[in-house]
Amino acid sequence: MNTTLIVVLAAIAVAAGVVVIHNGIVSRRNAVRRAWADVLAYERQKQQTLPKLEELVGSYQEYERGLLTSVTQLRESLGRLGAQPDGIALAQAERASAELLKSLRIAVEAYPELQAAGALRDLMAQLVDLQKEVTAALTIFSRNVELYNTGLEVFPASLVNAAVTRAQPVEPFTDPRAASAFDYRPRL
Repeated sequence: MNTTLIVVLAAIAVAAGVVVIHNGIVSRRNAVRRAWADVLAYERQKQQTLPKLEELVGSYQEYERGLLTSVTQLRESLGRLGAQPDGIALAQAERASAELLKSLRIAVEAYPELQAAGALRDLMAQLVDLQKEVTAALTIFSRNVELYNTGLEVFPASLVNAAVTRAQPVEPFTDPRAASAFDYRPRL
């Protein structure tokens, strides 16, 4: 074979490899965006349920003023979630969700004689189900972030990313409060 042909074939192979790696990075980035959109969709569903809860709890403010405050704080936290992945804002929203669910359980147990207790239980069940969906969506999001970030760091993708794609890693979702409950810390 002649040297020119070998060089041309090698250049074509390298170019094809760069295209495949670049497309892989873009594909994984889009998977992260899609997974984040799923997290937001479930959080938004929670946000749409909250006005009903606010109205119900608002009518019984004298019984549970703190519950209304928790609902309002959750709505504000959910409102700060944007189109770009933001683990810190999401962690704040998840803390507010946990506080609200805790407050709801206390309110339902403390005031079973309220006529609104049945409606409150239904809304609480909706929020619990939505929280389960958020948890599942977060699991998928975290896995996609892991695949994406790993794809940026491994060789030769790291070279292609540095030269062509220039994508930035995505900050994974973390929950410092949950992590503080564990004594074990992996050495990385």
